Amino acid sequence: GAIFYENNGRLEFLQEALNEVIRKQTSMRLRFREVDGHIQQYVTEFKREEFEILRFSSSREYKEYANQFAQTPMEVLDRAMYKIKLIYIEKQQRQAGILMLMHHLIADAWSFGLIAKSVDESYQKLDCGIVDNGEEEYDYREFIKDEENYLSSPKYISDELYWRGKYHEIPENTIIKAGKAQSRSARARRYTMKLPEDLYEKIEEWCKYHKTTPAVLLETVLIIYLKKINDINKTVSIGVLSLNRWSKKQRKMTGTFIATTPFIVEINPSDTINTIIKKVTDEQYNILRHQRYPYSQIVSHVRKDHNIPYPLYNVLFSFQNAKTDTDAFTQWFSNGYSEVPLAIHVDNRDGENTYTLNIDYQIDLFDSQKEIEWIIERLGKVLEQILSNQELTVDSINILPEKEYEKIILEFNNNSVTITDKMCVHSLFEKQATIKPDEIALIFKEKVFTYFELNAMANSLAHYLRAKGVGNDNIVPIMAVRDWRMIVSMIAVLKAGGAFMMVAPDYPKERINYMLKATSAKVCIGDFDVEDLCIFQIDIERFDFNYNIMPIHNINTITDMCYVVFTSGSTGEPKAIVVEHKNVINLCLKNSRNVYSKNISESSHMFLSVTNPIFDMYITESLLPLVNGITILLADDEQCVNQKKLSGLCDLYEPDIFETTPTKMKLLTKDSDYLNFLSYFKSIILGGESFSKELYDAIKNNSEAKIYNNYGPAETTVWSTIKEVGENKAGCDVTVGKPIIN
Repeated sequence: GAIFYENNGRLEFLQEALNEVIRKQTSMRLRFREVDGHIQQYVTEFKREEFEILRFSSSREYKEYANQFAQTPMEVLDRAMYKIKLIYIEKQQRQAGILMLMHHLIADAWSFGLIAKSVDESYQKLDCGIVDNGEEEYDYREFIKDEENYLSSPKYISDELYWRGKYHEIPENTIIKAGKAQSRSARARRYTMKLPEDLYEKIEEWCKYHKTTPAVLLETVLIIYLKKINDINKTVSIGVLSLNRWSKKQRKMTGTFIATTPFIVEINPSDTINTIIKKVTDEQYNILRHQRYPYSQIVSHVRKDHNIPYPLYNVLFSFQNAKTDTDAFTQWFSNGYSEVPLAIHVDNRDGENTYTLNIDYQIDLFDSQKEIEWIIERLGKVLEQILSNQELTVDSINILPEKEYEKIILEFNNNSVTITDKMCVHSLFEKQATIKPDEIALIFKEKVFTYFELNAMANSLAHYLRAKGVGNDNIVPIMAVRDWRMIVSMIAVLKAGGAFMMVAPDYPKERINYMLKATSAKVCIGDFDVEDLCIFQIDIERFDFNYNIMPIHNINTITDMCYVVFTSGSTGEPKAIVVEHKNVINLCLKNSRNVYSKNISESSHMFLSVTNPIFDMYITESLLPLVNGITILLADDEQCVNQKKLSGLCDLYEPDIFETTPTKMKLLTKDSDYLNFLSYFKSIILGGESFSKELYDAIKNNSEAKIYNNYGPAETTVWSTIKEVGENKAGCDVTVGKPIIN
């Protein structure tokens, strides 16, 4: 950092004042050496130094130098643990000052303030002709002895019991950036800003009225924000810095006293601001009592007891308001590193009517400074709500500022669309069968079906279903045996007026019975073991598809049910999700921002289907192709899991659209001898799971296809967002993308 003085313009006095500080403070003369593989520290005798004087023509020139100087690597063995320059800036009010680079092994932030004050005091004496007799010395070795005594004291044992009790359960991971892996590099940048003076005054007045401190208030703001972005956590953890100076003499001593301590608060959604303020205050008191216990020991206990793969905290908060008690003006510079993903330092040491925020952020975790600005704006939004109403509860607090809310909710999520085509899904399929009756609709093994043939078979089964009582919004379970009859059955159920529900043959009988009862099914297609239920079963393998191939009258509207899918459910019981025709139409038909327009090329002609039909992803491999006149290439059970077999199928038919999960894609690309099938595709759609950059690279090395990462819960009709991975040629960023019109 740098210290500028209002009136201390004589550089020769600053030289002497600095030497006097180094003489009195033994921590400034600490050195380190290696002896027989062990590091030792020792104190050198004082020897007067002559510090280099640097002159700058402008503040800008000085700051450019200071930023580089702050990131200068420092050797640690047998040499001074500081680098000091005297600086002089032309045509500036505070023209003379000191630029100091000090290793954290010998100094903390409190030390910096002490040096600023001590230099000023010595300067004033020299300016007045007063000779400092130099009898007082502050020996850092006294603190080291105190610490050694503490390590063998009952207080140490008491503190150890406290921290072991604090972490008797596995600590929760409080992340600062959701969905991004823990950063591996400590390289960091700094973002600095000052709070407006009127906001500073509001904070001071609010704290005075509510009998709390700005540190507690700002910690509360940060903790609430972290709770909102870690909403499933019961606790929020941050790191805080404690002064750790226990005596009046230690407060006048430079050196590394400061303690880094985990700060854990349990937060409930119903907690009011007043409640959290009290919790934060209580936790500060606990830390004050137990701050001497080494952080390294806390980490060691937690690693040993719980073997967690993440740090105890990802955000560090420090509040620096110890005044330098001089006319000095301080500036702080980043060394380019941060031990945690995000460190927020609030500074008010110079006594100005503002707070300076110095935020260090790891560049491996945060893509740009803009992300930090967004976080600060969100923290400001939380602070604004607290200052206006301390009775607010956590769950009622909004973390999005107005501009970000408008961008995310109104701009990014602007997915409203008017469905102009009022035809149901089966009617759209019939339209394709009329337009292109002789074109291929479905291929399965050696069987090839045209749109006319598929439509005729579906008509026949639909007439039969309607004769058995299937009508508007009746749910018809289909046993999901992978063959061409399954596709015919899906369309036939829709033509009859019902909604289909796919059921896996390997489901337990109890689950199947639960699904059938929950949907009040009266007719089912396939081999169901339902002797104890009054359900009519259609033996689809023996069905006569010439039963009645004439068109069947449509009885549905687009608000009727199209299909039902069961998910596992958060309660353990399967949960039914009903999707209407209009939802599927919106998913399948071309508009400015949905699956068909985003994932599929205009010239695409064949969709390779390998997804298990019980999953809603299967809708985009079945109904979507059929309402758009595209051919379905239906892989059989063996081809779905055997790379060699699937590769042979693709060699035979050359499909150009492929959708699957990342897990199945890894399975189907393990053998390097059979990767040529990837070259046929124009579009490769992955979804349903996390999609790694490594998998993207493996696909891209063997295919010219556009590769998409799709995301969405079943409730939103298969997909909600789409991202073309690698569309930014400068790099690959696998995200869930932007909302589709769903």
